[in-house]
Amino acid sequence: FTNYNIKGTLIASILFFLSYMGFGLVTNASENMENPEKNVPRAIYLSVFIVMLIYIGVAFTVTQHLNNFNNLSENILAEIVKPFLGNFGYVLVSIGAILSTLSALNATLYGGTNIAYSLAKKGELPKFFERKIWFNEPEGLYITTFLAILFVLFFNLESVASIISLVFLIIYIGVLISHIILIKRYRYPGNLYFVYFSLFSIVTVFFAFLIYNLFKNPKVFITFLVSFLMALFVELFLRFSRNRNFKEYLKRIEKKIEKLEKEIKV
Repeated sequence: FTNYNIKGTLIASILFFLSYMGFGLVTNASENMENPEKNVPRAIYLSVFIVMLIYIGVAFTVTQHLNNFNNLSENILAEIVKPFLGNFGYVLVSIGAILSTLSALNATLYGGTNIAYSLAKKGELPKFFERKIWFNEPEGLYITTFLAILFVLFFNLESVASIISLVFLIIYIGVLISHIILIKRYRYPGNLYFVYFSLFSIVTVFFAFLIYNLFKNPKVFITFLVSFLMALFVELFLRFSRNRNFKEYLKRIEKKIEKLEKEIKV
């Protein structure tokens, strides 16, 4: 319980917390699920539990067979398997890492395109994003691929992961604030105190991780701020320049809610 060890434990906890953030992508498939009210929570809880067991099992195995903790590399799992299974084990773990990366990419691309389509349908993005013609109109995937290549060329994998984590945290902060507004204004389902606790936790992790990168990797800190400001600029530009009106969509939703409330009272 020295200051150095406590600080290291807190930093490790933040990084470990970020490794669970991808489970939010499950919600992006809710529109195409049967009975999403039951299946979305079930999918999240099951996936978190299963992956948690795998994470703990792998971490326990690694620490039991690691003699030197000073010179750890990104391919540590493959290195540990090598003494037991030889080159075959090294290749096997490497292939597993590639497949898991492809799986994460697939989920992210699906979620991103689905969100863009939904936002465009509601008037929040330019109308051409509303097209849902697979393989014929791939502008969104081209843009995503181009940006991904730029990040890979100019940053190492740790820096890319840090930037993505910060972006994810910003998104979740926005989602939680929106949930609080929905609960208060429309009596939307959810425990307000639990949402506040979640928001406090996410904000704490966000600023802790931001400060961590400020001192350890200023390049990541600056890139995140620039990316955030650019995204904000694009958002403001779209709001003032597009012909579609998001406020009109919100008014229609509010009218539907009022109509439903009257029907429930009757």
